[in-house]
Amino acid sequence: MATATADKLTTELMGILGAKKPENIFPRLKALELLDMCGRCCGTGHYSYNAMTGTTCFGCQGRQFLMPKVTRNLVEAVRAKWTAEFAAEYHAKLAADAASRKRVESARGMYLASRTVKALQAGCEAARERGELVGRYWQHECEWEKRNMPEAAARRSELYTIQKYIDKALEGVVGAKEWDKATRSYKPADWTAIDARLAPLLAQFEALDSQTV
Repeated sequence: MATATADKLTTELMGILGAKKPENIFPRLKALELLDMCGRCCGTGHYSYNAMTGTTCFGCQGRQFLMPKVTRNLVEAVRAKWTAEFAAEYHAKLAADAASRKRVESARGMYLASRTVKALQAGCEAARERGELVGRYWQHECEWEKRNMPEAAARRSELYTIQKYIDKALEGVVGAKEWDKATRSYKPADWTAIDARLAPLLAQFEALDSQTV
């Protein structure tokens, strides 16, 4: 009976929050500040250091908070705080974070996807069809590009350098986490902050690549 009641309350809670899955409840409760603070790490997400996981707290898995017991009081508290205005702001932030994450993740492959690189590759393919290039030796292609497409070849060199700076800035980002040097552990990636850090490099890259028609 108790399990049936808990399941019913969870379903009701999901309905109020517009959560399609039970795991979607946690981040929404966090936004509403209705989670329980982790007693092991006192809400820091960090505990003692080990070489495998850094200082990540095992009590909350570094999330700082724990899922509270789903009760009628919790459901009513959520109903009072999860207004249409709050939900709109929450989903707007989710959309902004998703857009930032998409830009960050696509930044790793900007060089190969650039107009400049594709134009040079197309030029080499055309040269092969004309018999000006034989095989696919990188050194021969570079020499042909410098002779026949000097401006694009120079741009590619600059784009490659920018891509290296981008890759360097993303060294600590793995999956949906980023390395925190201060705590020597991984934490959830702040996509908006990472996107802001990359913005000058991305703008420089796009401005340079746009010169290739």
